[in-house]
Amino acid sequence: MSTKYVTTKNLSIIKQPNGEILAQSIVNNTKYRFKINQVALDILLLCDGMRSKRDIINHFMNIDNDAAKVTKYVVNFFDLAEKTNYVS
Repeated sequence: MSTKYVTTKNLSIIKQPNGEILAQSIVNNTKYRFKINQVALDILLLCDGMRSKRDIINHFMNIDNDAAKVTKYVVNFFDLAEKTNYVS
């Protein structure tokens, strides 16, 4: 079994002067922008094609060894991001 490394698909990050963080994607020639929070940004920045989901989960477990919190933020993020096709 090979390890799958996580990458973002067609996604740009925009930091606004007011501190708001936006993710931008173009799907079928339509541009979508949506707000993301700092946790989502931290996860997306690790989706660089050099890390697996397990690597990213372990990264956050090293920061905060609260499995329930890591599950809530990281695992749920990946579930939603994969359903919407923003990460693979």
